[in-house]
Amino acid sequence: MEVKGPRDKLSGIQQAWLDQLLVAGMDVEVLRVKEMKEVISRPPPLLSSQEEDEEDEEDDEKEE
Repeated sequence: MEVKGPRDKLSGIQQAWLDQLLVAGMDVEVLRVKEMKEVISRPPPLLSSQEEDEEDEEDDEKEE
């Protein structure tokens, strides 16, 4: 798999490698990442493992 950014493209060498992999029977993909025009909403912040443990403990207490 090759990942390309919004203004990026495959080089000749990259294309040649992908072609050879295809000839060899391998699956190949090019993932093209697009820029977002605007951020609609942000995901919640990730919890640290300690915060996750504390949250699990709180959930367990509520169930009891």
